[in-house]
Amino acid sequence: MRIFVTILAVVMLAGCAGKPYGTFVETSVGFQSIIAIDAVNQMANLYPPASTRLSLALEPKDGFGQVLIQQMRLSGYAVYESATVPLAGGKMFAYVLDNLDSANYRVSISVGSETLSRTYAVGNHNITPNGLWTRKE
Repeated sequence: MRIFVTILAVVMLAGCAGKPYGTFVETSVGFQSIIAIDAVNQMANLYPPASTRLSLALEPKDGFGQVLIQQMRLSGYAVYESATVPLAGGKMFAYVLDNLDSANYRVSISVGSETLSRTYAVGNHNITPNGLWTRKE
């Protein structure tokens, strides 16, 4: 019985680790918009909007995901919202918005095999970038 419970726990943890995307922190709509606009601007520097097609790795049910996808479309990205059927010729796209502590947020944007990340500091009812964007190829 103990072996069965251990195997079940490992399988459940592996399932959770397979899709670590989405928003894992509560933020104001204003902060979400600032981060989303900043992320889309950085993406536009690396992936031309008019010629980059993206397939979402998850359905954006959270507020940040919806704002991010809206900003991407306004910037000219073709965004396909089916995680089960990838877009032909498109790159897989995913995002994570989480917090490092109570005063610092982090956004990570995955486009294909590359990841862009940036942290933001919250203070005095404002949110500002902590530094430059990092890019993992």
